[in-house]
Amino acid sequence: MSGRLLVVCLSLVSCNYWTTTPRGDVAPSQWGAAAAPAPIAGTEAASPAEERLRNLEALRRDGVISETEYRERRKKVLAESFR
Repeated sequence: MSGRLLVVCLSLVSCNYWTTTPRGDVAPSQWGAAAAPAPIAGTEAASPAEERLRNLEALRRDGVISETEYRERRKKVLAESFR
């Protein structure tokens, strides 16, 4: 048994199994070296105010905040965005 294990280990080492990358490997050679993914076509970066308004709408829709609180926070977001 140990003889077979030795033969397998030697064959793996001799064929550069541990030092070569697999075929089709697309990982960057260094962490952080990969380019950022391209944005989805047709989407534009939303302003922080738009994002906050969407989050508020979701909170109201899910029942986390009341309609009154939603209107107050919405006014505040809009006022801050137009300063």
